This record gives sequence, C-alpha cells and structure tokens, in this order.
Amino acid sequence: MSYIYDILLNLNNVILDFYDWNEDDKVVHIKKAPIFLVNTKFINDLTYNKLKISQSLMSKIYNKTEIYTNKDIKNIKYLAIFSDGATAVAVKFNIDGINQKKSKFLIDEDIEINNLACHLKKTVENVVKKEGAI
Repeated sequence: MSYIYDILLNLNNVILDFYDWNEDDKVVHIKKAPIFLVNTKFINDLTYNKLKISQSLMSKIYNKTEIYTNKDIKNIKYLAIFSDGATAVAVKFNIDGINQKKSKFLIDEDIEINNLACHLKKTVENVVKKEGAI
C-alpha cells in the first residue's frame, strides 16, 4: 500500500477548495494516509454522491491514517485519499463504509498527490451501493 505524508485536510460534508477554507475551520494535520489510483468517475462519485464502499476496501484503510494532535499521534479509522492522476480527494467513511466527509488539498499537496498517484497500480473501485446525490 502507498501512502502520502504530511498534508492538511479540511474535512466537511461539502467539498471546499483550499481558498474557501476559513480560519475557524477544523483543519487536520495528517501524518500519513493511504492513497489509491482510481478512475475519474469514481472520484466524481466520491465527491458529489453518497456511496458505500466494500468491506474489503474498508479493511484495507482501517486505522491506516495517522493525524498529529497537540500531544500525540492518533488514528482515523476510515480515511483514504483517491486520485485519478489529475484530481484528488480525501474521503472519510463511516463504520458502514458510506462517504461522510471529504477534503481537497493545498495546491502543492494536490500536485504531489496526483504525481504520486500516476505511479501507482490502478485500484478496482469497490463500490457496493450508490445512494444518489448529496
């Protein structure tokens, strides 16, 4: 599994470009997160629709994301980064595998993520159920 390191996320129900982030937003400093190369349709579905991913993908990402806190490092149970090589999105899933929160990245981080993703083996999208627009 491949990882991306040292990035900032602003996880929200609605995806925001970095220039729309506010000072009072809860920006999370990620130490390490798994990254997957997927197709563009999957990126769009993750961004604009509610969908449920498979248990096999859930088990791959379980507790793999680490965040910096004021005092130590903690894990986020179900969070991963997905890219098609041009567009990237970080997605946090609930325990049922439904996408809940998402984030885009700062410009330099977005470029780094998409460049890294281009060198990965494409992941088969493990969507169980598409639940429509958010």
